[in-house]
Amino acid sequence: MADWSNVPKDLLLKIFSTSEIPDILRTAAVCVSWSDAVHELRCSRRHLCNQSPWLMFSADDREDNPSAARFYSLSEQKTYTIPLPESSIRDRLCVGSSHGWLITADQTSELQLLNPITGAQIDLTSILTYDHIEPIRNERGRLTSYIVDTLEVVDRSPDYPPPEYKLDKLRLCMYFKVILSSDPSRGDYTVVVIHNPYRRISFVRAGDNKWTALTSDYMYDDVVFHRGQLYASAAGQMFLVVLDLASPIESPGWWCRRSRLRGSTVARTWWRLPVVTTSYWRYDIGVFSYEDLSISRILPSEAPPVSWPPPIWFMPSLDRAW
Repeated sequence: MADWSNVPKDLLLKIFSTSEIPDILRTAAVCVSWSDAVHELRCSRRHLCNQSPWLMFSADDREDNPSAARFYSLSEQKTYTIPLPESSIRDRLCVGSSHGWLITADQTSELQLLNPITGAQIDLTSILTYDHIEPIRNERGRLTSYIVDTLEVVDRSPDYPPPEYKLDKLRLCMYFKVILSSDPSRGDYTVVVIHNPYRRISFVRAGDNKWTALTSDYMYDDVVFHRGQLYASAAGQMFLVVLDLASPIESPGWWCRRSRLRGSTVARTWWRLPVVTTSYWRYDIGVFSYEDLSISRILPSEAPPVSWPPPIWFMPSLDRAW
């Protein structure tokens, strides 16, 4: 009988780098030598194959661990329950997912990066460094709420004071979209936010102590990083956004006419709809086909119902911040 523990480590690393993350984690339990190979794979930051997307949704209210999150693997058609560090995932609002990390807003509306596979977390620069947000504190100096300046004027009329938000309520209307330029475990990354009021763009780089707002009259609909460049869409137009004026600006390209479009996936979180009230029951998840106008389930019928926060697509990663 072959002794699988004697498989050369170089061969194991090559095999593991082409495997799905659940399979990699399972192999670590086979024997000591395989566990060492998995550890080296993670420490060496070796490039893994493209992972199949997961759908993340919070654990059911009836489960014992409120800090756990559930992930549904499309390739395996299997649900995983993963305990997450510190505060309950149900107390956080997931506002984005990028490069294997979740972007969450806690009960004070502050942003954190979280890798649910490794448990690594990164606190982002405070929301108080936005120019349009003013903290309100009680007599003991404790933060109690935020005032958000929604008018770009010097002299505000006393008849129209700026709105005040509770600590956990600002996140519901503040963050429109949040993305990362690269894997934050590398230490060199940029976080870009489309935020209210007026769906403006702000960004912060790793190590910055303040959010930087971009001056613009547009209300942005979407942002995406592509080959190191940031692109934004607004009013039916596409813009190349330059975050570093010291870098040379290349041609942004031109419009390419497309006669045929291929299928793609679309995910929507319906809590943003104004018609949704507090008298709801559960969320549901499905796939809508434009071809035959049918709806099919993603999750198996035996899966528990979806609860708050709303589900989000997630690409798993083994990288962690050092």
